Amino acid sequence: MIEINLLPEELKLKTRKKVSFNFSNIDQKKLIYLVPVVFGILILIHVCLAGLTIIASVRLGNLNRQWVKLEPERKKLESFQKESNISSADGQFLQQLSVQRVNWAEKLNSLSLSLPSGIWFEEMLISDKAFSLRGSIISLAKEEMNIVNRFIENLKNDPKFFKDFNSLELGSINRRQIKSYDIMDFVLEGNIK
Repeated sequence: MIEINLLPEELKLKTRKKVSFNFSNIDQKKLIYLVPVVFGILILIHVCLAGLTIIASVRLGNLNRQWVKLEPERKKLESFQKESNISSADGQFLQQLSVQRVNWAEKLNSLSLSLPSGIWFEEMLISDKAFSLRGSIISLAKEEMNIVNRFIENLKNDPKFFKDFNSLELGSINRRQIKSYDIMDFVLEGNIK
């Protein structure tokens, strides 16, 4: 094929010559020397790999002996971990109990802070699921019921106080008179969560 390229010589693309290896060009005498060298290299590689395998097996044996020596300490560590897990489980259980327990000091403080004038407490009874507060109220303006209802609403709206209760309701109401003053006795009942 004829190629016409009018570009100057420095801008022409130069083609690369293909390099091919032909064994027929090598002298057979040199080839005979090449075969033992290749075999020698292969044998050397196998010897090196065998040496590395022996070294690795020796190290494995040493590690196994160390593992056997450390067996009693490993058993002690496992028993310690079991005891630790048991104690941590107990700790978690106690923590859950402390979270679930009702903080009555906080409740009494809330009762004290939300106590309007004219109300006093006479008795408080607490059981596992019930709360009962007996108190009395006196009002010169004759607004005993409004004051008690406001007091109960304030307790219900106080998140610190009401968080451990399902309900908080006014129970029985009794009126009595001391001299010329009307006193209303009431019972506040609640269900503890």
